[in-house]
Amino acid sequence: MSPSGPVSPSGNGTLSTRPPLSRLNRAGLGLATALGVLNLAGPALPLPSFAASGPVAATLAFSVLMGVITVVSVVILLTTRSRTAFRVVAASRMFSVLTAIPAFFRDVVPSGLVVSAALWVLVNVVAVELMVEPGRAPLRLRRS
Repeated sequence: MSPSGPVSPSGNGTLSTRPPLSRLNRAGLGLATALGVLNLAGPALPLPSFAASGPVAATLAFSVLMGVITVVSVVILLTTRSRTAFRVVAASRMFSVLTAIPAFFRDVVPSGLVVSAALWVLVNVVAVELMVEPGRAPLRLRRS
C-alpha cells in the first residue's frame, strides 16, 4: 500500500478518486464533531431565568437537530468519503450558529452568555474554515 492510499493493480494510480483529508481538514472535522456532540447535550443544561420570555425550547430543539445531523454526517463522511456528507457537516455547523444569534439582540441575556455565544460562533466558523481548507500544493520555484 502506498502512502497516498491503495494502489491499482497496474501500480500506476490509486483506486480512490477522492483526495485524502489533510491535517487541517481532519482537525476541522474533529472540531465540528465535538461541537455537534455539544449540541446534543444542550437539553441537559439548566434553562436560564429569562427562558420564559422567549422561544428557548424551539432553539434547543433546532440545536439538537443540528447536532444529530452533524454527528450522523461525520460518520457517513468517515465511512464513504462522500463530498455531500462533507458539505452537510459544514452546513449544519453554519446553521448551528443561528442558535446563538438571539443572544446578541436580547437585553435580558447576561453578558457571560453573550460572550459564550460569541465564542460559539467563532469556534463554528473556525471549524468550517479548517474543514474546507483545500490541500496545499507544494511550492514550485519558477525559473526566470
